[in-house]
Amino acid sequence: MRGTLIDVAIVIATALLGLGLKRWLHGKNYENQAYLALGLTAIPIGVMFFLGTVNPLIVLISIVFGVLLGQWIGIAPKIDKLAEWFKNRVAKKEDTRKFVDALVTATVISVVGPLAIMGPILERVAGQTNLIETKWVFDGVATFFLALTMGRGVLWSFLPILAFQTTFSLLGWLLGPFFLPDGCTFENTYGNITRKEVMDACLAGRKVVDEMTAAGGVLIMAMGIKVAGLRDDFEVVNFIPAILIAAILRWLLVATVIGTIIHL
Repeated sequence: MRGTLIDVAIVIATALLGLGLKRWLHGKNYENQAYLALGLTAIPIGVMFFLGTVNPLIVLISIVFGVLLGQWIGIAPKIDKLAEWFKNRVAKKEDTRKFVDALVTATVISVVGPLAIMGPILERVAGQTNLIETKWVFDGVATFFLALTMGRGVLWSFLPILAFQTTFSLLGWLLGPFFLPDGCTFENTYGNITRKEVMDACLAGRKVVDEMTAAGGVLIMAMGIKVAGLRDDFEVVNFIPAILIAAILRWLLVATVIGTIIHL
């Protein structure tokens, strides 16, 4: 948890720094160029995350059904209402659409990827801080430029970031050994569980994280396309269920005989 708390503190500090510089640059006509640069930079970052998949079909199915599910349950309007309620208490003068876009963009960039998932887990279980420390640098740089470009909504992304990473820290406490770098070879302390079962569980956990990251990469690409102004006729938040669907599909495939036979 210490690593997550430091990460959140860095997000707050760099967001405030970016907002301060944004106020100083007010009226200097830089925002359009900054939005374009930010969006175009996000696209290859998303591609990098997507390339971690070992089965693009899982990502394809997850994205298609994730978007349909997000549209069907109305994620975008629900988040808009929640964000507007929150904005009216912390930033009344902010434009609601800009506030929501800034909050969602900053959150997605921070929590999508192995750093946000494995960082808290490894810190909790093995005391390893290299991943979470890398995330400090990534979040600090990303948050600064996001706040400079998109405004105050970025500052409040620390709340969902804190909730997300705390959740995975708790998962590390419950299931941590299966996520350790040497988790496939650690001494069996689980009674009658065989070494093969331990190895299978370990590899399954890693594959689930890989597919969640790949689906999240598509979210980042979609966000980059929208921020850059290349297309804006869709809601990025409707893609969010795809990450959960990817995790479920990956786990089901690993856990079934079919998955074992065809090595998915």
